[in-house]
Amino acid sequence: MLPVILHISKFNPDSVTICFFLKRFLNNNSPWLLWGLFILVLVCIPGDRLPEVPDLISIFEPDKLIHLFLFLIFTWLMMGGLAKQERYLLTGHKLAFICLLTGTIFGGGSELLQHFFIPGRIASIPDFIANEAGCFAGWGLFLWRRKRLEKVNQ
Repeated sequence: MLPVILHISKFNPDSVTICFFLKRFLNNNSPWLLWGLFILVLVCIPGDRLPEVPDLISIFEPDKLIHLFLFLIFTWLMMGGLAKQERYLLTGHKLAFICLLTGTIFGGGSELLQHFFIPGRIASIPDFIANEAGCFAGWGLFLWRRKRLEKVNQ
């Protein structure tokens, strides 16, 4: 086993702070970052590889429900992760604004990605609206759960 030697002259406390912050950030926020990656993988599936939906089911637009569900989970996880950040405490309107703005940019960007770069896929305004509805539903779920937990902890 080799001895570990710490050179005090090369020790930089700022690098330790950055490493701690990054570790803490990833620890709190990895669920929504991974979920966002999962959404990107789904968005990048070419149109000819998507399963066919029977006509009876297409009446209910299951595609829009999937968009709503994906972005509901995305926003809920993001709000939970960012609310745990101690260094940059985000609460109330700031937290909601940042999460809804991120969801809007991500939802719009995913639609544009489909339209311009994925064969057989196009951007869809109704899909974007479903993404936004999912973001707002995730925000509502986060607020509802937080109030419920506050009542339980009292």
